[in-house]
Amino acid sequence: MNVHREPAEFPPCLKEFITREGDTVQVVGTLSPNSMPQELLELCIRETGADRLRKGAYIDMCRIATAEPVRAGQVPMLLGISNVPNGLHHTLETYCMHLRNILRLMEQHENYCFLPLEQKNWPSYDPFVSEGGLALILRTTEPFLMLEIRREPMVAALREHLLRKAVSVGYDGMHRENIRMALRALIQELGG
Repeated sequence: MNVHREPAEFPPCLKEFITREGDTVQVVGTLSPNSMPQELLELCIRETGADRLRKGAYIDMCRIATAEPVRAGQVPMLLGISNVPNGLHHTLETYCMHLRNILRLMEQHENYCFLPLEQKNWPSYDPFVSEGGLALILRTTEPFLMLEIRREPMVAALREHLLRKAVSVGYDGMHRENIRMALRALIQELGG
């Protein structure tokens, strides 16, 4: 296990995670960078993980904001890290753009499962697990840090935990259609 304490060390780990093959499960405190539309992603970073969605099941559990914090500009664009100096935050337009792209991904990729989470007490970490033997745990409050886990039993245990969470929320069949309807309703509420 490697511990990265400097935010500058996070991108290589995230890039490796995004490009790995195999099923993926993640829980993030804001809309996922993997579901960002290309034009929005280019505002934040130059490389995208969009091809990743073609390589296996992708369960994307994300904290979804209500209209009020989006209107107030309080929703971070990347990884739920909101108190980074000069961090990017969503506007009404960019949040709606991101939600519309999630709908597009759900329609184009049957293996992409988006699960909006509305937890009130969100933990201060975001777990990412790839079937390919890599797990990342990102602490989203100061002091920021990332745990890079490669021990297969630990990766498998975290993956199983996240899969159980996804099953408890529900992500297939009628759940999938209900999620689409909820996203459309939020887009409409936001005026997008």
